[in-house]
Amino acid sequence: PVLYEESDPRVSVEGLWVLEAYDGPTNGFIRVAREYGDMLHFKFKGRQVKMVVATYWTCGAANIYIDGELAAAVNMYSPDTAYNVVIFDKPGLRNCEHILTVEVLGNGNHEVDHNFVNIDAFEVR
Repeated sequence: PVLYEESDPRVSVEGLWVLEAYDGPTNGFIRVAREYGDMLHFKFKGRQVKMVVATYWTCGAANIYIDGELAAAVNMYSPDTAYNVVIFDKPGLRNCEHILTVEVLGNGNHEVDHNFVNIDAFEVR
């Protein structure tokens, strides 16, 4: 497997995605957004992709698309902070170019008015 970090040139964003430093992520950073409709795109070639995130109390929900098709809805909320969480795993892809898109939904934890979505890394096989 090859690990691609959140700041890799294969990653592009729509909206405000901020790099934040922490002790737990794979390279010490996660990329974070919170506004509904903010998107992050990751271009890759491979048969499988995993998305690695942090989960914590101010996190919320996101839709994940592969090549424009909805592949999953995920929620990064957790009462306890955890790093290096594989929140999405898509095996069985054709071995060609793909685009994984993360769309911030702005909800997922009704106890806070901000629901962050973050990316730590992508693992491709």
